[in-house]
Amino acid sequence: KYMRSYRRCVRGPKKGNTWNMEFEGWLWTGAFSMTGKQNYVVDKNCYRGDTLYTKMTPAELEWHRRNHIFVMYEDGPGNHMAMVGHEFGTTTGRPRRTGWLDMVALKDSHRINGYTGLVLTKLDVLGGLEEIKICTGYELDGEVIEVMPTSCDDLARCIPVYETHPGFPALSDDEWIAMADDSRSTGSGLRAMPEIVLRYVRRIEELSGIPVVSVGVGPDRRASIASSGGPFDVDSVEATF
Repeated sequence: KYMRSYRRCVRGPKKGNTWNMEFEGWLWTGAFSMTGKQNYVVDKNCYRGDTLYTKMTPAELEWHRRNHIFVMYEDGPGNHMAMVGHEFGTTTGRPRRTGWLDMVALKDSHRINGYTGLVLTKLDVLGGLEEIKICTGYELDGEVIEVMPTSCDDLARCIPVYETHPGFPALSDDEWIAMADDSRSTGSGLRAMPEIVLRYVRRIEELSGIPVVSVGVGPDRRASIASSGGPFDVDSVEATF
């Protein structure tokens, strides 16, 4: 019963006799008691190996750029992303503390899960920022490391090391949807995005070693841009789930 309900919620386009499944990546890998950092964990089997006990293929996994925010949060850009992206607590109504993409956390999650593709969500909310950062490492007691510390005490002393990319102008929902429609009608895929945006996406692929298979650019169901030939490069009606 649980799997039938869960499958209706998260399944992606069907390929032959299997479904491409989409799961959260670091958000719950980092919260699992066996793979996360105390005291920020829950006792749940949240990583790829224990997510399903079926013959389905968990092909694409989603990376949430908001994770590990106790290190990555910055007031100005964080407030921008929260307001533009409508990131508010369901119960409290307070703006969520959104932050920069943490490549150390992403690669640690990839090590545990073995991702086959990344779905970048809410890329549109970065529009209007003068610069966009990616955390490529941590400074721990004066030494730069590129792997996740093994203890929470060490992690608490980490300072993020960023590389900075130029920002891009804010676009309206209609402009993003038109871009997504063009990517499907012309078969251009991710190349439909402005060059400055595409360079940021390609850098994420380069640093993580994982291909980006889809980019979310707005709240509308049509506002997603799939990579050419990727698992989400299908008819838009079929891809809606």
